[in-house]
Amino acid sequence: MINSEYIKRFLEENSNVVCFTFEYRGKPCGIDPWSDGKQHYNVWYGEEDFVADSWEAVLKVKLFDSKTLPEIIDKIENYETI
Repeated sequence: MINSEYIKRFLEENSNVVCFTFEYRGKPCGIDPWSDGKQHYNVWYGEEDFVADSWEAVLKVKLFDSKTLPEIIDKIENYETI
């Protein structure tokens, strides 16, 4: 079963991966890690996006129809890495 810890670990262990993408409620979503000396994450849901300065911020942002990633994790579909 996929969970937020799995996503975090996957992104950390596969730094050559561009991003982790998925669908929620029929909208494209993703988490794209990047670094400028410090780790950041671009998180998006459809046309909305958020730049998080830590993994904790990724988990706390209510970007997905006013819900957090942990709240929707069991409802995401078609996840993959690109």
